[in-house]
Amino acid sequence: MFHCVSIFRAEHKSRRCSVTLLELTFRLLHVSREPLGLHSPHPMIIDINLRAPSINSRCRQLCSLFQTLPIALTFIFVSFSSRPETTCHFLSQLRFSLYPYRSYTMSAHRMKIGCAGLGRMGKRHALNFLERTPRAELVAASSPDPAELEWAKTHLEPFGVRLYQNYDDMLKQEGLEAVVVASATAVHAEQAIKAINADKHVLCEKPLSTSVEVSQSVVDAASKKPHLKVMCGFSRRFDKSYRDAYTKMLDGAIGSPSVLRSQTCDKLDPSGFFVAYAQFSGGIFVDCSIHDIDLALWFFGAGSKVKSVSAVGITAVEPDLRKHNDRDNAVGLVEFYDGRIAYFYASRMMAAGQEDTTEIIGTKGKVTVNTQPAMNHVHVFDDSGVRREIPQTYYDRFEYAFVTEANEFTASVLDRTALPLDLGAAVQAVRIGAALQEALVSGKKIFFDEQGERTEVARL
Repeated sequence: MFHCVSIFRAEHKSRRCSVTLLELTFRLLHVSREPLGLHSPHPMIIDINLRAPSINSRCRQLCSLFQTLPIALTFIFVSFSSRPETTCHFLSQLRFSLYPYRSYTMSAHRMKIGCAGLGRMGKRHALNFLERTPRAELVAASSPDPAELEWAKTHLEPFGVRLYQNYDDMLKQEGLEAVVVASATAVHAEQAIKAINADKHVLCEKPLSTSVEVSQSVVDAASKKPHLKVMCGFSRRFDKSYRDAYTKMLDGAIGSPSVLRSQTCDKLDPSGFFVAYAQFSGGIFVDCSIHDIDLALWFFGAGSKVKSVSAVGITAVEPDLRKHNDRDNAVGLVEFYDGRIAYFYASRMMAAGQEDTTEIIGTKGKVTVNTQPAMNHVHVFDDSGVRREIPQTYYDRFEYAFVTEANEFTASVLDRTALPLDLGAAVQAVRIGAALQEALVSGKKIFFDEQGERTEVARL
């Protein structure tokens, strides 16, 4: 029986690097297996520091080691902060050297996946599947943007990832089994449907589309091929804090959940990026609050029926957003037929950093997530008082949720198990977000009947 060892992150620090690959070899060969976790069914993580010299010899030593021990090497990520070119060379040599051994020892098939889009989120998805998803193999990536392809030539191509300018060409790559769609929102649905029609599993960035009808077309396409795994990635469902809060709620810690108050608040970007982005994003509720809306559907239950939505907003720092029927600060209120309420706040102008906070208030108490944002456990005490840093971007806050998302999607494909979330909920989230955006622009409250259809008046 083979066990897994993961060398997860090795930082080159000239003053504190003391563990070489030779020393690692010695430690693994000569210390007791119990402390190393070799009898544990769970993957083991070893953090090591590597000196840059003699990379080729140390690479050979490590490869020889793993050929003599009952250990399956599933994932290596090495970072030399002072010499990135060495990192690239080391990984290239190591992946080549280990390939025959890995194929022999790891009986489990690795899912071959391609990444569509290499922009802000595409780069992150590509690197997560390349470096942090042991059971997946990133084999292809596509982008119509020359600058994104140049980035990929440095960060992806050296590791065997084939690059394409045309998405349709990537879908034809032999052996490709799955696609992560991380391109512009406007083409999410189109690319997801093309992948489904090409018989590929799909992980699609949120939202499926800014249109309810187009989003539904993805669900319809997926329903025709039930053997495929098609998932829309709502990252907070994979965050350990939100999962813990959800478990506590299910265990009855707060009684019956009645009110959810949640916010997605980005740090102010003075470049004006979000003004240009607004013409494609679907608006602040579809782009930002879609996460909070999904949380409401998760904590209240996907069967929750919306009775009405209303919204107000302002352009406090970006008046040009009004050209695209958007705002930089907005508040939305959703009433459900069972009497529960969801309150959403979205903002593009936070000063300190990313502030994503949720409260679920029940009949016997409440659970909160991230009400005091913090990057880590460090506090600075100086003559100005006591302070701490907070995440600066959404990805800073939810980095590991995205990694979990990639790994759980991969496991669902390979093990043929149920996906962590239902695709239909992604359409429902867009329906609520689009209605909130309409209410924001029109200033009118929007009502729904119990079948989810729009109605002109409230039903008593």
